[in-house]
Amino acid sequence: GPSLLAELETTLGAQLGIVPLPAGPAGDAAPLLTASGFFVHRQASERQARLAMEFATYATNVDSQTLWMQATDLIPANTSVEVADTPSRIVFVEQARTARVMPNDPAMRTLLAVGDVAYHAVLDEGVEPETAVQRMFAALQAATEGNGPDDDG
Repeated sequence: GPSLLAELETTLGAQLGIVPLPAGPAGDAAPLLTASGFFVHRQASERQARLAMEFATYATNVDSQTLWMQATDLIPANTSVEVADTPSRIVFVEQARTARVMPNDPAMRTLLAVGDVAYHAVLDEGVEPETAVQRMFAALQAATEGNGPDDDG
């Protein structure tokens, strides 16, 4: 993702290419999108809530988001921030339009863990992608068996 962009650009230089994920038989790719945000506790005083909102407004304005993007290489939440100076960022911004926000759910940790195993199997061990995905789905199913909405467990 974009958080690794600077390291990849330093390591690979001109050999680095960034392209959107390809569409599949069901349509455009919908990668998982992680996001961070600010929360105001419901028991916050009026003053605390007002200060929190003032901070959130400041932190998400164009100038602040531009500085944040430059310092962290993360894609800004504010869609008015100019990202055209870095073509690789544009790809991530465009891809985010079809992304699905990753739910804050314990099952996501399992999905990410088995996904990492599949990713490394392909890149490090030479496993065919189709085989790695089949193994990933089998591991995910085994890890989540008995945890579905229709299960008693």
